[in-house]
Amino acid sequence: MATSLALLHARRLLHRDLSPGNARTTGDGCNFGALATFGASQLLVGTPSVVPPEALAGAPLDQRADL
Repeated sequence: MATSLALLHARRLLHRDLSPGNARTTGDGCNFGALATFGASQLLVGTPSVVPPEALAGAPLDQRADL
């Protein structure tokens, strides 16, 4: 999963719902959740217990939001 996230983040993309129940691999590969680009979003996405505070505030997001 860490390698997949590093690849996403290098391309300025976020998973946005990285939680134990949602971080899994399947026969088709990894589940990339609600994939989005870095920056602010009008849409709040994610498992409530792991949504970063900056997303709740509507602030721009970067790779730290997935960590």
